[in-house]
Amino acid sequence: NLFKSTITGSHSLKAYIICSGNSQSEADMTQQLSEEQAKKLMEAAIAAASNAHAPYSKYKVGAALLLSNGTDIVPGCNGENCAYPNTNCAEKTAVCSAVARGHRSFTALAARGVPAPLRLLPAAHVRVLREDFPIYLVRSDDGQFVKRLLGECLPEAFRPECLL
Repeated sequence: NLFKSTITGSHSLKAYIICSGNSQSEADMTQQLSEEQAKKLMEAAIAAASNAHAPYSKYKVGAALLLSNGTDIVPGCNGENCAYPNTNCAEKTAVCSAVARGHRSFTALAARGVPAPLRLLPAAHVRVLREDFPIYLVRSDDGQFVKRLLGECLPEAFRPECLL
């Protein structure tokens, strides 16, 4: 399994990968990201974590966003301050950096915390941010992969159709 080898492979990574797609087909989800791309994405997320600013929690998170061209990766890291609600998470940093560069379409997003937790999942505000993109959350639970549309992970979320 591509995602299993990527997430729990040689680095014993505990992370998640989000893949874009307009279909709920598992085959579509696993075909859009090669093992080499997934490995590069995870390595970029780990490298991005080293740039994180986490003087209070000491919990550094890196993210890496693979653009739809399949080669370019936009990194992101968390940046916190003493007013925790104003902290910016790694995933949001990567997505906003890509949008600021004019990109609106991407293939996958990986995130990794240092030290790696048992389970790293995107926060609710990150899930809402990505409601504008057709993406899936893929995570490993004891070697079993759970694939969900982000809307399923955050029911009743504020979505574009909620706007008047």
